[in-house]
Amino acid sequence: MADSTAAVVFSEEQRAARAAVREFCAEGFDGASGRRLMESDLRFDPAVWRRLGSELGVLGMSVPEADGGVGGSLIDQAVAVEEFGATLACGPLFGTVYLAIPALVACPAGAARDELLTALVEGERAAAFAPD
Repeated sequence: MADSTAAVVFSEEQRAARAAVREFCAEGFDGASGRRLMESDLRFDPAVWRRLGSELGVLGMSVPEADGGVGGSLIDQAVAVEEFGATLACGPLFGTVYLAIPALVACPAGAARDELLTALVEGERAAAFAPD
């Protein structure tokens, strides 16, 4: 049986990504802006969302490079998302990063799929979960 108390050892790249996302979150997701966004109609800042995709590349962290992503693993993505949670970052993470992007990556390449995937990975568009 595996020891569940073993410490996780992150790579140097993962530690650097964590530091970059932590710094970004400190600038973009302070308590006052989070409260303001939660009371707004949109509930996130599209400019900050675009920066997450275009500057940090975290929206496409686990997307293959051939599809315009970083080509990292789910662990890489989890490192970034952990920092979002620590700062209560406002944004459509669930619908975009966990539902729409993986679904599109699993689909065959084509003009419509590639255009939408690129827009989501770069933060130009966002996806939402809408229960029936």
